[in-house]
Amino acid sequence: QIGFYAESTVSNEDIDFFVDNVRISDPTFNPLTCDDFESYNTGAMAGQSTDWLPWGGAFGTEDTEISTAQAHGGSHSMHVHDSGTNGASDIVRGLGDFAGGTHEVSFFFYVPANHGGYFNLMHFYDASGIGNTWAIEMYLNGQTGQADMLRGSASLNDTLTSFPFPTDTWHEAQFIVDLDADSADFVLNGTSMHQWQWSAGLPGVYGSLGAFNVYSAPIDTLPASIYIDDFCTGAVNAPCVVTTQPTTSDVTACEGLPA
Repeated sequence: QIGFYAESTVSNEDIDFFVDNVRISDPTFNPLTCDDFESYNTGAMAGQSTDWLPWGGAFGTEDTEISTAQAHGGSHSMHVHDSGTNGASDIVRGLGDFAGGTHEVSFFFYVPANHGGYFNLMHFYDASGIGNTWAIEMYLNGQTGQADMLRGSASLNDTLTSFPFPTDTWHEAQFIVDLDADSADFVLNGTSMHQWQWSAGLPGVYGSLGAFNVYSAPIDTLPASIYIDDFCTGAVNAPCVVTTQPTTSDVTACEGLPA
């Protein structure tokens, strides 16, 4: 409940008081699913989660691990690297195959100096490999300190944005995807870095949000190493907006939302 009150500082002076465009909102991000990796045992990720699965679905073919070497919160994080027995890490988190609504994917990442890191968002993912479609790919060069975000569509593999990032520190990445408006916003450490058309104007699956993938992709000749922590996915709530001037009646509903 919000109350407004106007008081004159001069005796018998008329008071005009107007309020418009009142915005009332729950926190814009209500986490649906979060993972801080604290419940996992250190060592191989394989078999410890039904949410994080190896690319292609085959356990034992990649080296993603739970590590205590770095952590944003608590003592554990997920480490994707190329120094294990299989020489590669490649892990996928399904997001729900959304075709509408507004969704956020947020997490913290850490790239050691002189290493490379990589992650992507996918329009669609299937363990069989059939129909897999990338939305964006992020390449993090820990030697030059430059990040490049590329459009994932095979026919439009262009750079959306590039920016510097410090190594050996944690960064918060947020992707806010409005599938109804066909728009996306990438936010780094609270600052919007790039906004773009989510589908790139392509039909069908390109308007969907399907999965998040972290892979020990080769970045120049650098060894691969990236830590992921405090991963969350959730729905973004629209704020309550009232654009009518106050009347003697109470406001009981928000514009565009049911009463």
